[in-house]
Amino acid sequence: MLDEYDLFKDFGISMSSSNGINNTSERIDVSTTLPYMATAYRSAMDLSLTCKMFGESLADLYQKITKFEALCISPGTHQIKCKNTSRTIYFKDGIDVKVEANAVLSFDLKCRVIQ
Repeated sequence: MLDEYDLFKDFGISMSSSNGINNTSERIDVSTTLPYMATAYRSAMDLSLTCKMFGESLADLYQKITKFEALCISPGTHQIKCKNTSRTIYFKDGIDVKVEANAVLSFDLKCRVIQ
């Protein structure tokens, strides 16, 4: 899920792998006795999601990827839910899309976690 959109139902996207979704960002060494989980003392955390988009034709895929990219670059943060984990994110980079078959695209999403 991305915001209120179901990635598979709305865009035909399935995630084949994710890197960093369940991780805790790296602790920055500072002199403090505050709790270890204090986010002020943690570096930024990045997510990488490897995805495939399925469609009926290349024209269908073009329409879906255009709508999905518009969602990703819309202003503000987004809520992503993956593997029973919810994160507030923003997208760092554009999407590099590769055509794998007549009706299949593959791409990597790179995100920065806010919370």
